[in-house]
Amino acid sequence: MAKRSLKPKPYKPKFVDTGNNLGKRRREIAAQAKLDEIAAAKRHRKWEQKDVLKQLLPSFVAASKEGQVTAYMSRACLVWFLRFPEPADEEVFVNEEFKDDPAYEEYIREARRKWMRGKLSWMCGSFATKEDGPKPEKPVWVLELNLAAQGILSKLEIPWKWDPEALAALEALEKCVAPCKR
Repeated sequence: MAKRSLKPKPYKPKFVDTGNNLGKRRREIAAQAKLDEIAAAKRHRKWEQKDVLKQLLPSFVAASKEGQVTAYMSRACLVWFLRFPEPADEEVFVNEEFKDDPAYEEYIREARRKWMRGKLSWMCGSFATKEDGPKPEKPVWVLELNLAAQGILSKLEIPWKWDPEALAALEALEKCVAPCKR
């Protein structure tokens, strides 16, 4: 019995433009263009996420030095969820069948928090402990987070149709993030 390679075989379509298969070739070109658009949209979303994480990084480093990572993540996740309301494929796998369940939504939210904390930890090279230490009188990370949140949310597009859930999210963010004092 001959040996066979398990590597995927490259598919090389052969086309002869005789006029009979031009419609098929155009459909294949259109399908490939659609796949390229999807890949470009994913690359753009990754770039936006990395940009937002870079803006949040200085305040995360300050929070980890002060031992306030859990308090920081509760506030930074509000900004993240407002900027990226839907989870991306790279963050968390979402099973569409269970999407209406409130417990599953909380599970997704917690998984996204863990993903974000892991990304920030890898970017700064510091993995903080789970528990927060004593709260300092004037935490520096709050001011830095406020500045980053203002920069991130200033780029946020306002939807043309007003959503009451967006108003609730903005009110929660407003309560959590104190006004920036310089």
